[in-house]
Amino acid sequence: MNNVLIRLEQPGDYRTVEALTRDAFWDVYKPGCDEHLVAHRLRSHPDFIPELDFVVELDGQVIGNIMYTKAKLGDESGFEKEIRYTFRDKSLLLTALTHSSYANEQPDKPPYNERLEFLGDSVLGVVTADYLFHTYPQEPEGELTRRRAELVCEDSLFAFAKEIHLGDYMRLGKGEERTHGRERPSILADAFEAVIAAIYEDAGIERAREHILRFLKAHKDLS
Repeated sequence: MNNVLIRLEQPGDYRTVEALTRDAFWDVYKPGCDEHLVAHRLRSHPDFIPELDFVVELDGQVIGNIMYTKAKLGDESGFEKEIRYTFRDKSLLLTALTHSSYANEQPDKPPYNERLEFLGDSVLGVVTADYLFHTYPQEPEGELTRRRAELVCEDSLFAFAKEIHLGDYMRLGKGEERTHGRERPSILADAFEAVIAAIYEDAGIERAREHILRFLKAHKDLS
């Protein structure tokens, strides 16, 4: 029986999973596959002890580098429940959840969320301005501008993203994963805008408006 060795990056710290044969392991680890998903399957094994950032050896030969993550990768339906919307075009959602750092590590270079972020920023701006214009009919332009800036700033979008656990579902590269990218305000704020654009592209402005207003109406500064 061939042994698979899970070797952590920290020197001298080793874990061996005796029950995983070459065939069994090769079923979950194939060159070029999503290593985060591999880690998810590996840690479901009863003998596996989850750790951060490890390499994989088979009979003394390094065959892969995998990172343990608590992310809910591959569970896009779970995220749809978080945002209360089911996509017709699932590729839009997947793109919105994909950071450039992840795409750059993949051989097929899948699309990532920066273009959607660009569009979502505009959709968010229009919906927010329209909402404030009709909610505060007596306020001058300067006050409306202040309110809009507060609602669409990075801190607010970061807070909105955390409400729907957006970071748990994102696809990040190894570097971003190691440096806590799932909790970085700029990454989550940008992804929140990308999700807005994905909904807009999938279902139109009114459905995107419904999604956005869920957060705007609950914002403390609107009380």
